[in-house]
Amino acid sequence: MTSGGSSPHDSADYGEVSEDRTAGHPRTSVSLDSLDSAGALTYHDETKTYRTEYDQRVDAPQEVVVHSVAALEERSPIELDPLYTVIDPDALDQLFAPMINGRHVGDGKITFGYQGYEITLHSYGVVAIRPVERPRGQ
Repeated sequence: MTSGGSSPHDSADYGEVSEDRTAGHPRTSVSLDSLDSAGALTYHDETKTYRTEYDQRVDAPQEVVVHSVAALEERSPIELDPLYTVIDPDALDQLFAPMINGRHVGDGKITFGYQGYEITLHSYGVVAIRPVERPRGQ
């Protein structure tokens, strides 16, 4: 994901939902059609997070993060703040590059904040995204 470029996807490609969130309930599933290896973000009520699995040989971690947050926000990735404002995207990709048979061994992970979400990337190809409570009035 590079900043400042145009995207072949418009904002209509992001955020197809299975449940209306106007009633104050989290969406149960959000499509990730813009990524080749991730199917959908699925909401897990017990952890209050959205999770998806992706293939690190196909989609770079920085792309998964940006496209997932864009889908949750129902925006195009180019409308979000650049990921490099909170973490080095190239270092993130190198840290989670496939190692043995296309997968990492063990459970390395990194957690950081981005666009009002707590993002946790696991070395085995899972991303968890938890909305952060925003103070009232913001």
